[in-house]
Amino acid sequence: MTSKNGLFDAVGLKFHHCGLGTRNPSGVAKLLEGLGYTVGETVYDANQNAHLCMATAPDAPSIEVISPGEGDNPLAKILNKFQAGVYHLCYETEDVEGALEKLKQIGIRAVCAVPAKNAILFGGDPVSFYHVVDFGLIEIIHRPKR
Repeated sequence: MTSKNGLFDAVGLKFHHCGLGTRNPSGVAKLLEGLGYTVGETVYDANQNAHLCMATAPDAPSIEVISPGEGDNPLAKILNKFQAGVYHLCYETEDVEGALEKLKQIGIRAVCAVPAKNAILFGGDPVSFYHVVDFGLIEIIHRPKR
């Protein structure tokens, strides 16, 4: 794939952000601000049982900083093994089913890990998560056609 827009042209997915899980979001924010990022306000999303904020910089990929809420959730299990780290990449699309079908057509297997739930951080647009064989976890923001 040599096109300018890569995955978007190939399957209809546009890169959105890297998801960084941590139990110390203030420490991550301090580092990101030192690197020139602007760190947004933290919100709690009950649908994901997580505290979330976006960090953006003009010439760098956006980073979603995620820390687990109370009790059991998938991120808490990941952070039991690793103190912090990027654990998913996020893409957005207007046609989730079409993008998943195109991935399948080019031999990429994506298995739904978390079905679509509305996400406060993304204006209420739904997000879903997929395990992509030989790659890892991706999040897809379901963007309605505007």
